[in-house]
Amino acid sequence: MRRVSKLISSLLLLFVILVSLPLPVDAAAYKTYSQAPSGDLVETQTAYEAYDILYSNQMTSPEDIVIKESTIYIVDSQQRQVLIMDINGEVLNSFGEDVLSGPTGIALDSENNIYVADGSAARVFKFAEDGELLAEFAKPEEPLFGTSSPFTPRKITVDIRGNMYIVGEGATAGIIQLNPDGEFLGYFGANEAPTNFLQVIRDNLLSEIQQARVFRNVPPASSNIDIDNKGIVYTVTSTAQSEIIKKLNVAGANMLGRDVYQPTGAVDVAAGLYNNFYVLTDQGQIVEYSNHGGILFRFGQRDSGSQRLGVYNNPSAIGVDEFGTLYVVDSEAQLIHKLRTTEFADEIHSGLILYEDGRYMDSEEYWQNVINMNPSFGMARFALGESYFQRQEYGRALSSFRTAEAVPAYSNAFWEIRNDWFQRNLGMVLFAIILFFIALKIVNVLTRRKYGKTPWRMLRERSRRSKTARELGYVFRMFRHPFDTLYEIQNMNKSSVKSASILYGVLLIQFILFNYFTGFIFNYRLVDTYNIVMLVMIFILTFALLISMNYMIATITEGEGSFKDVYMGVAYSFAPVLVGIIPVILLSNILTLNEAFLFQFPIQVMLVYTAVHLVIMIKEMHDFESWKIVQNILLTLFAALVTVIVLYIMYILFINLYDFIYSLILEVSARV
Repeated sequence: MRRVSKLISSLLLLFVILVSLPLPVDAAAYKTYSQAPSGDLVETQTAYEAYDILYSNQMTSPEDIVIKESTIYIVDSQQRQVLIMDINGEVLNSFGEDVLSGPTGIALDSENNIYVADGSAARVFKFAEDGELLAEFAKPEEPLFGTSSPFTPRKITVDIRGNMYIVGEGATAGIIQLNPDGEFLGYFGANEAPTNFLQVIRDNLLSEIQQARVFRNVPPASSNIDIDNKGIVYTVTSTAQSEIIKKLNVAGANMLGRDVYQPTGAVDVAAGLYNNFYVLTDQGQIVEYSNHGGILFRFGQRDSGSQRLGVYNNPSAIGVDEFGTLYVVDSEAQLIHKLRTTEFADEIHSGLILYEDGRYMDSEEYWQNVINMNPSFGMARFALGESYFQRQEYGRALSSFRTAEAVPAYSNAFWEIRNDWFQRNLGMVLFAIILFFIALKIVNVLTRRKYGKTPWRMLRERSRRSKTARELGYVFRMFRHPFDTLYEIQNMNKSSVKSASILYGVLLIQFILFNYFTGFIFNYRLVDTYNIVMLVMIFILTFALLISMNYMIATITEGEGSFKDVYMGVAYSFAPVLVGIIPVILLSNILTLNEAFLFQFPIQVMLVYTAVHLVIMIKEMHDFESWKIVQNILLTLFAALVTVIVLYIMYILFINLYDFIYSLILEVSARV
């Protein structure tokens, strides 16, 4: 009977353990995303598949993890110990219970000595691999550290020289750096203090003493840290508003650009094997970054009760072994999830190793395989472009860089193509230009002999016979006499609604041409977001809104201009754009980034000149003085903004009403 009772108890215990363990992951457990050439995250093939878990009854609150030479080192804050496992989860050793108080961080040096950050004890402990306590490092006594500065170690990493980089609670001055003997070397990689409009006002109005008395604007302290074998330090700061993730060089400067994707709720960071790195968030997401901060993959999520592999209750740490396997610590579930790379990720990593080593052509085969699996994978397109560029196949490089939307690299390839074309065709181009001017001179001479006039003068005289042509010609008069032109349009009927409408039509065509045919280097690519119908609607609604609002505001403020006057005046005010935008569009297709000034400066001149014309239009059409002009402009913009907001609210309400009626009809139909 006793044996039966033991058997039943064992079976019940086994059942409880099996129920508490995560189930194998399926396709719906979490999705994987990669960065498309546009910069958006798009769903892609699975890059990492969760295939196993590590569990031990000695592990109750795992806080941090590090893996080296197929050995796993874990620090447990509740058990107050260091736990050493093999990659299969078998416990090899545990120690520290009689020394540690509340350990939360762990690291190894080049000799496999173990460093533990213990904030409760306000110390860093150094152990040998067999558990022998070798040293302990308390708060630095150097004056440079600061007598009032806190020393509450939470996370730690160690470089190849044995220098310690300590993330301390409340260490707003930066990462605490100690040498192997525990001497303070300085603060490293400090974050920036948050800045807002109110803060700028305070900084300008109050003295430093007053600011210190009223409030302290201090930077956030880092949350976690790791270091690679090249001495590059990676940090995450969960409370930061910007630069949540940082990649620091030996001088403590951030090597990542401002445009790098910043995940919210970052809790840990781990250096990878291919100059890449991983960031773990409190929502269970893992983001893999390339060397320069581009997203390779984003995957994972929090557990919603499914208890599957690859989803987590409370993810607290991430580590990488020498095979590229990821280990994600779930402190609440008391488990470690193991994730291995798929064939898709292996191809990317194989190409990445060669690419980061500068062997672009050797990596080409892997990137081509990646593109065959996922044609929208931006990193593969860019790397292929680099390979073609190195082989001086600039045409193919240009195509790859364009697909990857890599503007600087595209510009370099285009420069090579343009330079080669000029070298081969410069003589022919010069000859064609000279021939054109000679032909033009001959035509002028022959026409003058026969008709007594040049072709240009004949064209002008013919255009004057057409009322519409004369009215459209007033566009050019705007450059010399804007005041007189607008006065004559309003008071002498020198233009008409028909001519103004033609100008708006030309502006619309130019707007579409600008978005579709501006060179790739300078194109804002609105067409990627909006189709041609949407572009037309945006154009029409923008002008309709500004013209109508300006007229209504002018009417309220005793302006003299009619709606017709405003309608025509605005059209002619855009004379700089009407005349200059087509040459700029053509020019954009032969320029590189080195000559960006030649594209940007004419655009700026046109916009400023148009703005000046609009101000003159308001003054002449409504007979306003300086203050009235400013008032009219501000009220017009404000009224336009309010109108847009009201229309947007009405649109949302209409959508909600439509959804309600549609769902009501479906429900009634189902009941009937």
